[in-house]
Amino acid sequence: MSNGSELKSPAAKALREAGFVPLPRLWVTPDQLEVIKRIAEGNSDVVNEIRRKANHQHPNSRPNSLCDKIDDASRSDKPSID
Repeated sequence: MSNGSELKSPAAKALREAGFVPLPRLWVTPDQLEVIKRIAEGNSDVVNEIRRKANHQHPNSRPNSLCDKIDDASRSDKPSID
C-alpha cells in the first residue's frame, strides 16, 4: 500500500500542472480494468516525457508508471492497485 509520497513528488506536481489527476483506489471488474489500462496507456508518452523532465530537474525522484502499476495489478490476484 502506498503512503502517498509519490503523489507529492516533483513529477506528480508537473503532471497535475499539465492537467492530469491521479487515479484513486477503485474497485472495478477485469473488463473495466482493461478499458482503464487502454485509456491510461494512450497517455504514456506524454506522462513519461513530463516525468522525465521533472525528474531531470530533481534527480532524487524515481519515475513511477501508472500503466506499469495497472498492468502488474491485472496480472495478480490482488483486487486493487497499490
